[in-house]
Amino acid sequence: MPHPAGDNTVVDAVCLMHIDPATAPAQSRHRGRTYHFCTRDCRDWFEADPDRYVAYLSGVEPRDAFTRHHGGGPQRTL
Repeated sequence: MPHPAGDNTVVDAVCLMHIDPATAPAQSRHRGRTYHFCTRDCRDWFEADPDRYVAYLSGVEPRDAFTRHHGGGPQRTL
């Protein structure tokens, strides 16, 4: 998902961090689309349940259900 400001960043589907896809340390393909991630951990979370995170990005699921980012919220285990 491109950043609305029009720059070249995309949104990490797990933590919602804006990252440059050219330098993203991890990526995953799901249903023909490539998703980029700020860490391999975020990629692993995504790959464990990709449809959940795709729905999350589209606003189908409540965003407060995923309040986590590198120590910035409740930690979940796969």
